[in-house]
Amino acid sequence: PADLTVDKITEVHGFYDANPMTIHRTWKGADDASFKVWFGRRRGALAMRVLMKDDVHKQPAAAARLMSEGDCVRVSLDVAGKSSRWELGFRLTDDGKSEACVWAGRREALKDIAFTATRTEKETDYRIVLPLEILGLTEQKLADGDLRVSVKVDDNDGEGRDLWIGLEDTVPLRFAK
Repeated sequence: PADLTVDKITEVHGFYDANPMTIHRTWKGADDASFKVWFGRRRGALAMRVLMKDDVHKQPAAAARLMSEGDCVRVSLDVAGKSSRWELGFRLTDDGKSEACVWAGRREALKDIAFTATRTEKETDYRIVLPLEILGLTEQKLADGDLRVSVKVDDNDGEGRDLWIGLEDTVPLRFAK
């Protein structure tokens, strides 16, 4: 089973709910936009798999830093004892390239992040590997729960970003020792 499943209306943050002219851009259920996340450890790294259900894949942004305008995954990481937060983005471009972005955190860490995304029918599978060292973590700190995580996905069905769904705040991530 997934470590996190996000597929309920209470987890959706829409931009067009109050306007009858844009009702077609509101969330239509889990097949419109939802996701599951699995977390794991891999040789000094945090591994994540995000499986996003999405009826229409659209990623129109030319620059990776603007990926939240289209379908993408956003990850926030808070490390205990660190004053800064990591804000990372991951996308599959419309032409099939996997791209990552560091909005907040050490931008040079981008070269150390392993990431791939693939699309099959109505699902996009994101595989992310973040070295613990770049995050300022150790295996022990990860086991002690010194990492807090938030995962969100943005949804664009062709007219711009319609909504995002996910966790507003970071929550503790704890692994068995």
